[in-house]
Amino acid sequence: MNRIIGIGFVDSLAAIQAEVISDTLNVKRILYLKNVPTEIKRPFEVPGVKIEIVDLLTSRFTKEESDQFFFSVVNPQVKEKLLREFAAEYDIKKTDFAKIVHPSCNISTTCTFQEGVLAEQGIIISSYTNVGFGVHIKRGVNIGHHCRIGDYCTINPGAVVSGTVVLGEGCMLGTGAVLIDGITIGKGVLIGAGSVVTKDISPGVIAYGNPCRVIRDNDKWTVDSI
Repeated sequence: MNRIIGIGFVDSLAAIQAEVISDTLNVKRILYLKNVPTEIKRPFEVPGVKIEIVDLLTSRFTKEESDQFFFSVVNPQVKEKLLREFAAEYDIKKTDFAKIVHPSCNISTTCTFQEGVLAEQGIIISSYTNVGFGVHIKRGVNIGHHCRIGDYCTINPGAVVSGTVVLGEGCMLGTGAVLIDGITIGKGVLIGAGSVVTKDISPGVIAYGNPCRVIRDNDKWTVDSI
């Protein structure tokens, strides 16, 4: 692989992603495609890795046949919209996305990943769990057996997903959230940090607390838009 390309750019995530990619893939060049105005406030240099940013507002990007991609944003709705935008403009398909799983992760041999997964350090995933397209799993997450993690989900650090849980497309779990066995989280749900989820959550809502309860509709992530 000559280079790997991040769709979108968030400076607070770039250093983490570059380290995971450097540890996982034989690639020394990471290119970020910045499609909206963003101010760079934090350092993101990684020794031995050449990191470049192309501002698509002022420059043109040319896709090469060997290019692979990853999502450098974590908002589930933004991931889906970015893929639509870049697919139309640059002929980028789901199969062009890399599977990036850090070597420190403990992954069951029966676990399956779709393209576009980015799994950070120290993650545990048990038997027969399926992780969908464009999922971002952050450090220290523990996922149990026979789970289904829907496309574009983001699971933040330290979350615990017990066995036979279903996460609908475009969900986000906050840091340290705990989901008990057998529950289903609907499409486009945001679960707040530290929540303990003991029952199913309907689609398109924001929910948090211990026990977790629905607070309001997730107006920014409308179910139809994800």
